[in-house]
Amino acid sequence: MGELLKTNTFKNFISSPCENGEYAVIQQGDVPIIGYANGDPYKQYDNVVLFGDHTLSLYKPKAPFFLATDGLKILSGKDNMNGYFLLYLLECYKPQSEGYKRHYSVLKDKECFFTLNKSEQKQIGDFFQCVDTTITLHQRKEFINSVKGKFCPSKNFLVGNPGKSSINNSQKAFTWKQCKLGEVSNKVSKKNQDIVVDEVFTNSAEFGIISQRDYFEKDIANNENIDGYYVVEPDDFVYNPRISTLAPFGPIRRNNLKRRGAMSPLYYVFKAHDVDFGYLEYFFYTNGWHRYMKLNGNSGARSDRFAIRDEVFREMPIPLPQDIEEQKQIGIFFKSIDYTITLHQRRLVFIKEHMRC
Repeated sequence: MGELLKTNTFKNFISSPCENGEYAVIQQGDVPIIGYANGDPYKQYDNVVLFGDHTLSLYKPKAPFFLATDGLKILSGKDNMNGYFLLYLLECYKPQSEGYKRHYSVLKDKECFFTLNKSEQKQIGDFFQCVDTTITLHQRKEFINSVKGKFCPSKNFLVGNPGKSSINNSQKAFTWKQCKLGEVSNKVSKKNQDIVVDEVFTNSAEFGIISQRDYFEKDIANNENIDGYYVVEPDDFVYNPRISTLAPFGPIRRNNLKRRGAMSPLYYVFKAHDVDFGYLEYFFYTNGWHRYMKLNGNSGARSDRFAIRDEVFREMPIPLPQDIEEQKQIGIFFKSIDYTITLHQRRLVFIKEHMRC
């Protein structure tokens, strides 16, 4: 690598940049411009790779620039090597666990395979640039996750109080109402007597309701102690009071496994009625019910569990369109977002695994 690379010296820019100046001031990382300055900048800037601690990036400015840090090296390829080819060559041979600058001496002594043909360098560089661009585009589409996470009927569907209306795609006005969770659900009290169900479910904030065998790789419960568990039917909802980063008041998830299972009596299991299941499922993915939990419950004796009495839990307010068809449309809308996210995530994994070496 040392036979291919050329290190370039530069003067570190220490002063604070300003809004006005002849030359841009950039910093380590994605090298964003953080301001401008006048003076004597770095002038050799064609096909430059910034090689710093835990960063590696190609920078192709249109004019000389200042660097706001000395925590990196400026590398370029000898004999006018293609910049993107150089970037991906460095990515293949860079130190895996140490800072780049401190271990440049390790990098320059590594043997590598490369092509002298400038046209082939460009084709290889263009190929990996195209791969990076494709990955970036798919990653940007994952912003839909944040849209779904912030969904709140009162903001996104133009309803703040019962009696107001929203407009759906067919331009029909529907009236919204606010009900209590206990008015659209019943607590499940059926126990697993005589072990009618031998598969134990768990409610994970990240994965939803899944088989305990999949989550723990073995059965935590056994046939001797699950006769007191609740029987959870398909489309039943389960509240898990365990607190986590993803679920600060515990997750409420719907059983989408299409089969029955047994659930620990530590959970609150309820069956919904007179409401679209899809709408209710995605409502519980939001934080629209968190304020009620915060005001009416507490962390209890155990800091990892949230405590709220059943009768108080059933008083939780749920905003609903009065027309169940609109509830259904909202549920389908967010389900389609989930489907789109899954497709892009799978494609992103495929691209990363099969197109980057």
